[in-house]
Amino acid sequence: MEHMFSNNRRMRRIYFIIEHLEPVLGKWIWLEYRHVSSMVGRQNLLFTNVRKRNEASKLKEIGNVARKSIVDLPRSENETIIILDPLATNSLSPGDFSDNASLIVGGILGDHPPRGRTKLALTDRIPHWLSRNLGPHQFSVDGAVHIALEVSSGKSIADIPVEIGVEVKVSKRQSSFLPFAYPLVRGRPLLAPGLTGYLRKGVFKDEEILFRTGRAQSVAQKRS
Repeated sequence: MEHMFSNNRRMRRIYFIIEHLEPVLGKWIWLEYRHVSSMVGRQNLLFTNVRKRNEASKLKEIGNVARKSIVDLPRSENETIIILDPLATNSLSPGDFSDNASLIVGGILGDHPPRGRTKLALTDRIPHWLSRNLGPHQFSVDGAVHIALEVSSGKSIADIPVEIGVEVKVSKRQSSFLPFAYPLVRGRPLLAPGLTGYLRKGVFKDEEILFRTGRAQSVAQKRS
């Protein structure tokens, strides 16, 4: 894990690791992953725990990929490793970042209420690493990375504006409500590019396929 991301505002070097914890690389989480890659750079992003070959191949388009879990990969003794865990006792702060830091995010579509999957899959298995929350709210994967970048540049979590719950208009009469927290960028909730369009059209098709076949649709397979 020697590749590092240089934050231009503070030049702190961070490598981002997403432990893929969803059973399928669905369109929604793919959009969030792709957004993360655009924020931090493909060379500064590693996806771990990617078991399926076709999904690993797809993720290589936007980052580095490891089939093993981060728990099982070799690690340098000289780097600071931080797990973003909503159930962590302490909140992320600028002082948590060293000049050689890796930040681990659970690749999970949020549950409402949360089920503590990051704690079970990561924090409980590697308790000697730092674990930090992002305040009392649950964020999307890309939203969490955005908050972490802001904190690494010197901001306090309390000073980063967020919106709790976002309503997305999907038709003239219908809306989808996202019950999570989203950072505000120039006064607007930060959503992954393409997510609004997916909620308007694609999500219904994927739900129909799941209902009909019993299998969730992966972006790495030919879409029906």
